[in-house]
Amino acid sequence: MSAVDSRRATAAIVVALAALAAVTLAALGPALPDEVEYSWPPDPPPISSPTRTWLSPLLLARHEADTIRAHVPCQATRVLRDAGSSILLFGTARAPTSWNGLAVTRPRVGGATVVAVGRDELVSIPAPRPGASCALEITVEGRNWKIEPTGRPARSGTLESRPTVTGLFTELDLRSNPGLDVTVRPIAQDTRPSDRQTLLRLVAALLLAAAVVITVWPDLRHRRWGGVKRNRQRFAAQDGVVVVLLAVWWMLAPLNYDDGWVRARQLNSLISGGFSSYYEHWGTNLPLAAWFEWVQHLVVGHTSSLAADRLPSAALLVATWIVARRCLTRTLGRSPARRDVAWWSAALTFCVGATAYGMTLRPEPVIVLLAVGVLAVSMQYAQTSATSPLFAAVLLGGLAVTVHPAGVVALAPLVVCLPRIVRDAKRGVLPLSNIVTVALVGLAWTVLLAFLDSDLSQRRESTALLRNADSFHSKGVFQELERYGNLSGIGSSVLRREFVAILLLAVVAFVAGTSGRRSLTERLPSASIVVGLALLAFVPSKWIWHFGVLVGIATIAVGVESDRLVKRESSPRRALAVTATVMVFSLWAGLHSDPWGPLDVGATWSRAPALFVSATIGTIAIVIALGLAGRIRRPEMVVFPAVAAALLAVTVATIGAAAVVTDGWTATRQALASIAPGDTSCGVGDDLRIPTLNSMTPLLPVGGVLNGRTIDSRGQGTRDLLSRRPTSDHWYRLRRPVAPIGFFVSSRRRPSDHVVVAWGRLGHGGVETLRTGIVDLPTARHATRWTFVLARSFPKRPRNANAISVAVRRQDARTSTTAVTRPMSFHWTRLSRVLTDDATVALVDPFVFEATPCARLPAIAHGVAQAPNLIVEWPRGPNFANYSSPFRGVVDALDTVSVPMEGLAGGGGLVVHWVIAHPRDAVAPMSQRSVN
Repeated sequence: MSAVDSRRATAAIVVALAALAAVTLAALGPALPDEVEYSWPPDPPPISSPTRTWLSPLLLARHEADTIRAHVPCQATRVLRDAGSSILLFGTARAPTSWNGLAVTRPRVGGATVVAVGRDELVSIPAPRPGASCALEITVEGRNWKIEPTGRPARSGTLESRPTVTGLFTELDLRSNPGLDVTVRPIAQDTRPSDRQTLLRLVAALLLAAAVVITVWPDLRHRRWGGVKRNRQRFAAQDGVVVVLLAVWWMLAPLNYDDGWVRARQLNSLISGGFSSYYEHWGTNLPLAAWFEWVQHLVVGHTSSLAADRLPSAALLVATWIVARRCLTRTLGRSPARRDVAWWSAALTFCVGATAYGMTLRPEPVIVLLAVGVLAVSMQYAQTSATSPLFAAVLLGGLAVTVHPAGVVALAPLVVCLPRIVRDAKRGVLPLSNIVTVALVGLAWTVLLAFLDSDLSQRRESTALLRNADSFHSKGVFQELERYGNLSGIGSSVLRREFVAILLLAVVAFVAGTSGRRSLTERLPSASIVVGLALLAFVPSKWIWHFGVLVGIATIAVGVESDRLVKRESSPRRALAVTATVMVFSLWAGLHSDPWGPLDVGATWSRAPALFVSATIGTIAIVIALGLAGRIRRPEMVVFPAVAAALLAVTVATIGAAAVVTDGWTATRQALASIAPGDTSCGVGDDLRIPTLNSMTPLLPVGGVLNGRTIDSRGQGTRDLLSRRPTSDHWYRLRRPVAPIGFFVSSRRRPSDHVVVAWGRLGHGGVETLRTGIVDLPTARHATRWTFVLARSFPKRPRNANAISVAVRRQDARTSTTAVTRPMSFHWTRLSRVLTDDATVALVDPFVFEATPCARLPAIAHGVAQAPNLIVEWPRGPNFANYSSPFRGVVDALDTVSVPMEGLAGGGGLVVHWVIAHPRDAVAPMSQRSVN
């Protein structure tokens, strides 16, 4: 190495080290937290007349506050009429003992004021003298608390855990201005870069560019840019199959299980500025993918069109095929031809992988492109031993690794090249200084992307929250077999299993062919699959979707291995072994199939194993017959692409046929409709119907008297009915004309209690009982207070019945906890009409959110979740009341009322919960102030 080259190499290393130092300092931060404070109660109080509680729902995403400060009066003050014997002066939960909330209470008459968190009493302040003022200054910062009573010494201590906050509550009458003043600062959820971090990152980016240019400048200076003749790529039959299939699948593909999660995150980012897990994990921001999420939200965050949401994925798949095609052309030394088995094997492998895993909002499509890009430049390095491809490899690999943990698979080609890199360094072909510079640039680039909008502390906290919330994101290397076991679980469609079978077939073919002399270029694709599958073991979640990152690499590997096998001499034993192996793997793929995604109604044909098993066996039989007839020269090589084509055809045909013959909503219809300009459809919401609370009218009691007072239907809204426990064993008149009826039953009930419905005939002598039966009550979901029971659960109604009775029958002597309301008539309303109402804020299950594009989700910003007034749940989705949900506190602060749904094959299992304030409560809104 000359002196000039030595100085240049030293300069490149120094510049790369400076870039690494800059991004490290930027990562250390600190970033600026997005902090706000909430003050309560308002002044003046709203015009309302509660009798029990003033409240303001405050659904903290972390369930706990960073700081709580409260000025609480403890002298005798005016309280609400229905307050209990122990007055709640201030609380952070309606049921503070159960929810570990902060509560300040005193007896209605005399007695000490007690401050407690959960069941732990902090202080007890004796009642003041008559006429004396009394107030408590309460401060809770993290787990540290301090209480300063008027005229008494301050007390302090440390809690075992922070108080839970579901809202702000008081039984004091705020209209009398009692002096209550509360300030809550939530734990910051989002951060933004400081000016220092932004400057350091800009400097680091310039330094990285300089290090790359300094290193590769000799190659750039001596490279001849002009006069390079490029072979024009002909559009071949394989290209046509790929393009047509992607275009059809763009419209035809069923919903993906995780697309709603992505869309909810993207929409919420427009409000919060961060990309959170939204439904779970305390709404924490994702530890990775900042750069990709910012790019993706330009499309997904600004459209409700299913077709538009999928368009970037379709474009990424097309780009992946173009890159894979060029790599194969160079490796095989020929362009695709109509009768080229190797090219057909590669094209159909790509089609299977793209269909199985590609049409999704998940990050797999972009990782697929980045991974095949790393493979392409690694193959270039294998041919030239130049430094430039290594720079490209680490830059593309850094992008992939910072999109998702599964992006580590993109580094597989680089790992395979490591022995060659070491040999080239020892031989002097590749200067060691260049390798050091490449490594430093790759590391600095990855750190820059990983902490693009945050800092190390926030990323570490987000990672801990994700891992602590559930076991799905904290798996180890030795649990990797769970991923393969999940191929028989949720979302394990035939093509997804078939693609994994193709990966394993490529590995088998590669291992079987290692005895011959093969160049690194030929070995690189298949070896990358082996290394990639090993690297997947380090991904902390074990979902089958991650296999999809290997689509591009598998396309090239299958093409190369098929070409190698075609060139080898055939023998009956080898032909039988190849055919049997393909058949076994394909039958394994076809013998089981789970639904493609949520609401996969109507596409049940595509889940029938007999179709796929028959297609596999029939296709193999036809290929063998054609081979015996001399129409196919190497039938064992045609078996694989033929079977792959057959399974693709069965899948596309059955899902397409289901979309045509299914009445009502399908994902295909929604995608097609979303192309039309001005589309206003609401997806599955247009097909589903629910009972609305404001349409419910209680039936009148026979004789017009209930509990000794005259009753009519005026002023008897559903909320009024739910506020008290009605009397059983009354007869009620059925309305004319016949309208749907039902009643509410409390979710808190004893298994031994039964609800009995009796149909009767009203005559001159009273009511004659015609039929009686026990109602099949639905299972109570979560902490729902009331569940609406439809007449379809009642005993069959006689034709001449004009009266109904609903009663609770106890099977033992214990006090019953089951309550039922008066029966009521109601109207069915389309879910889409409810969702498009400006007043509706709907928490829609992530697995079906992509199917309800008109829904407006509650926002999660500044560490606080907006309270929804409607919840749409799917049985296999996350429980909105689970312990890590940002919306968990809604079941404590407000009442939830569950109503059934009809349409879409029984509602598709969906359940709707109306969220309402208790009739005796009133909401007093908070005021918000930015802290920085």
